[in-house]
Amino acid sequence: EYFRPEGLASVLVALAHGGPQLSLEAIPALLDVIAGKVDTLRAIQESAPSELAQLVWAFATLRSENAARVFATAERRAWSLGWASMSARDLSMFAWSFAAAGVANEETMHAIALAAIPQIASFDPQGLTNLCWAFAESDVSGKRALFASVASVAKDYIVKDECSGRQLANLSWAYATAACWHEALFPALLEAAERRQKELLPAEQACLLWSIAVLSDVSDEKPAGDSLHGRLAAMAVRNFLGHIHTYRPNLHAWGPREVSNMLWSCAVLGFHSEASLILAARILQEAWAARTGAPTDLISERHLAQWYTAAVAWSLEGGSSSSSSSSSSS
Repeated sequence: EYFRPEGLASVLVALAHGGPQLSLEAIPALLDVIAGKVDTLRAIQESAPSELAQLVWAFATLRSENAARVFATAERRAWSLGWASMSARDLSMFAWSFAAAGVANEETMHAIALAAIPQIASFDPQGLTNLCWAFAESDVSGKRALFASVASVAKDYIVKDECSGRQLANLSWAYATAACWHEALFPALLEAAERRQKELLPAEQACLLWSIAVLSDVSDEKPAGDSLHGRLAAMAVRNFLGHIHTYRPNLHAWGPREVSNMLWSCAVLGFHSEASLILAARILQEAWAARTGAPTDLISERHLAQWYTAAVAWSLEGGSSSSSSSSSSS
């Protein structure tokens, strides 16, 4: 009760980043105390936009089970402060937090978008990524105006190689999930992926390829030309086939999700590789044999269905006589 706004925000952000070495039992207990007194805590009732944004971000990151009152109180406070008074960083943190916690609503997200668009050039790469992810993840309308304004700024960051591989992947995922193709942004994304392919993790390569495949299939704004898409598919297949594969799940591994997304995407884009199907079958078989039935299992029937779809597409395209199959496995 005696915390000032900046003090409480600092403590919660430190906890979310894994700072103070509290036990796993202590953190939820602290969050529950804050949630129980949220209506009277001056640290929240008197907080500035930046402190309020940090608080909701911390609660969303720590996945508090009793955060509903915190988000509702913070949202009311944010409305009273005015969304237009908030910085780019604050807006991206609010949007991400509401979406990650599953409490995003149409009115608030619309207000965040209206406040974000005039200052979109002030967002850094992570802020743009978080903003797009939040709107793609949320079931709200009116995303296209925001995504269109983000695209030109994001493109400049991408061309200058100021986005990480994860940011490239998350941006592409957000645009694909929102069914928003942008004719300037995606060529820049794909060229960056080609240029920086050695540093991209398997999950990032698979996500970029999946995004292109989804947009080519569902967007009203069809991408023109296939050469860049074909090069990206060939790159992913080449890197997959050249990888040392052992069933040791980690960030640098082509796991079931990455493999199945890559194969499905290649199939949608008309790029087929018999060698990748064979290797993927082995990886999926090993993962299926290792499953325990727990939610933490890395493989599901969906991954097998994606492999089967790719295999059927390869067969229908002429099987081993397919020109793309022979070129991709060379």
